[in-house]
Amino acid sequence: MTLIFQPEWLDLPDYELGDLIIRLFIICNAEAAGLSPTNIPTAYAEGITSVVQNLPDDYDGIGIGNEALFMALRLAGHGNFESAGKKLRAFMERGAMDMARIDMLASLEEDTKRGIKVRRSARLGGEAVHGDPVKVAERSRDRLNLIDDIRRNNPHLSNQSVHKLAESKSVKVLGEKVGYKTFERAENKRTK
Repeated sequence: MTLIFQPEWLDLPDYELGDLIIRLFIICNAEAAGLSPTNIPTAYAEGITSVVQNLPDDYDGIGIGNEALFMALRLAGHGNFESAGKKLRAFMERGAMDMARIDMLASLEEDTKRGIKVRRSARLGGEAVHGDPVKVAERSRDRLNLIDDIRRNNPHLSNQSVHKLAESKSVKVLGEKVGYKTFERAENKRTK
């Protein structure tokens, strides 16, 4: 039986989470020693707790790869379960954030290799418009409508002047800042 940390354990109060870390450590060590995890002798559990209590202040080189986890284990061994639970929760949350960042970067690298550019906000859970043809068409239509309105009201302006004026009005009319080159590209696509 191999223990896997369950995400719902993070919903436990700090005190219970701190108690859980020392119990899990005892169970894992008992299992490694060939003992039944459901029937661990009290003397064995006390021995593991004593070892944890006597761990050195310097956690390097003892096989635990993170200071927060090491400190949580030591605190739990000394019976300070509330502090141990807080340390373990911080360790798990930071690990989850690190994993999410790694996953996001790996995905972004893969998209770049395939030539796909995705808005960062979409990758972080926001709504992407680049892949949604309906939203792309709506945005393009809104930009072209703004250009057409400016042309109707200012027939004497050059193309570049129309695009620059559209850029200056874009925040007010479209709700976002759109560069004049984007208006130029939209109009070029329409004429093709």
